Amino acid sequence: GTLTQAQADAARTALDDAPKPGDGGRRGSGPLAKLVDDGTLTQDQATQLRELFDANRPERPERPERPADGERPTEEERQAAMEQRKAEMAKALDATLADAVEQGVVGQDKADAVKAAMEQAQSDRDEAGPGHGPGGHGPGGG
Repeated sequence: GTLTQAQADAARTALDDAPKPGDGGRRGSGPLAKLVDDGTLTQDQATQLRELFDANRPERPERPERPADGERPTEEERQAAMEQRKAEMAKALDATLADAVEQGVVGQDKADAVKAAMEQAQSDRDEAGPGHGPGGHGPGGG
């Protein structure tokens, strides 16, 4: 089926929450960490989900070559690329959660809770605006 914008955004959030090398398998206050903190998931389930997220993560598209005259992509082109990336991320989130249920990592109820948490986190980021999500610099940043 077709993915909603919230589902696409949730995929990005899920991947933002995935562990990075050397962080001990747990990330700060992302959606999975919050679900562990509130007892929805065990730490082991969150770790297994992160591993599945990593396995299902789509490749980042290569940046297109800039024309010799330095012309930048239009706003429409940037938006189209962002929407495509969000759709890929949403598909990856759905695949990850389906794998997690199939492998017995979590039940469907917990997979649904993870998806809802991811969607809420993305919604919160969207409301904050550019520069306020992971990797953003916020006001005065740069």
